[in-house]
Amino acid sequence: MGETKQCPYCGEEILIAAKKCKHCGEWLTSEVPLTGQSGNTTSEVENVLTKEEKALQLPKSSKLWGWFIGILTIGVVRSLLNAKSIRDGYFDTLDATWDFILFWGFLLLLQYMKNFEQKIPLLKFLPWCFLLSGIGTIIFTDEFFDDVNVGAVFVIMMLLIGIIVYEFYIARQLSKFTGEPTGGIKTLGEFMFISCLFEVMEFFSSLFIENESVLAMVPLFGITLSFVTCILLLRVFRKARQYNEQHFGIKSKSTATD
Repeated sequence: MGETKQCPYCGEEILIAAKKCKHCGEWLTSEVPLTGQSGNTTSEVENVLTKEEKALQLPKSSKLWGWFIGILTIGVVRSLLNAKSIRDGYFDTLDATWDFILFWGFLLLLQYMKNFEQKIPLLKFLPWCFLLSGIGTIIFTDEFFDDVNVGAVFVIMMLLIGIIVYEFYIARQLSKFTGEPTGGIKTLGEFMFISCLFEVMEFFSSLFIENESVLAMVPLFGITLSFVTCILLLRVFRKARQYNEQHFGIKSKSTATD
């Protein structure tokens, strides 16, 4: 048997080369493995982690994104109250603007999702769908469709249908997400699923309804759905901050996640 020494924690005799006391289970080195044979390894690692490391990590610009939404909302409300400032194409431009904001917001959500072991692999494409939607809203005007052939219109329609089906899938996955302790992501997914149903109605209304007054309201309806989605995204980050404060005493923690 090799040379022995006393454990500094329990006083029992252990080998000099021992890294962990076999009697009390304390680690004798600063290197604590993340996995091991012992059933107590997980709890031992959790004890070593600081409050900051246990807290939910939030993207740095999540607060800036929230302020940006607030300022934009004020501007939109002022424009709606001043009817003279609303010109042709105003709602289409506004619809595209909200899509660009959602592009930014879901990029932030992707960073936030790194907190959890549960993953949604295809979620990484969602921000780019909103970016394409915003660009498409600006480019694909009524004049554009008047000038292109039937084949191009068919390809664009198939692309739109594919995006809607993909968003249905992502919304369903988010609504079943159980890895987050606050439940904000699950609520976001449930609303997105309902929003996708309205997108389908919006898509078919643009194909079969010819009443111009009704069609003029379609972008406004989409803007409303986008606005509520932004609010629910903000709610995800706000509930995460509240969780950090309640469980770890950390106020307004926002850090980048790599």
